[in-house]
Amino acid sequence: MTTSLIKLPGSKWWVELDDTTSEIVATYNKAAIVADIAAIRDTLAKYPDPDQEASDYADVLAQLVGKWTPAKNARILAMLGRMRDAYGMSPQSVDIAQLRARLDGLIALRDRLV
Repeated sequence: MTTSLIKLPGSKWWVELDDTTSEIVATYNKAAIVADIAAIRDTLAKYPDPDQEASDYADVLAQLVGKWTPAKNARILAMLGRMRDAYGMSPQSVDIAQLRARLDGLIALRDRLV
């Protein structure tokens, strides 16, 4: 399905039409989209940055290598891996991923509304 966006004259509203059937697919208020983007960014700022955490995790692992016997290193690295996996499946991590996906979608939509 291909669609077209039409700005309603004199307003902040856009209508998305199906090119084949000319039916309205969705309506968008650009001001509301911009406000949603700002709100999501504010919310994400309260959470830890997953990219920074991944970098920090890699730095911690690099510091641990060779500190103890190979058997102890293996146990510690396995334990940290389990902790990281459990943290990655936490509700907070899922929320962050969903918010980032929603933010990306809203930014793409806002960029289409020119």
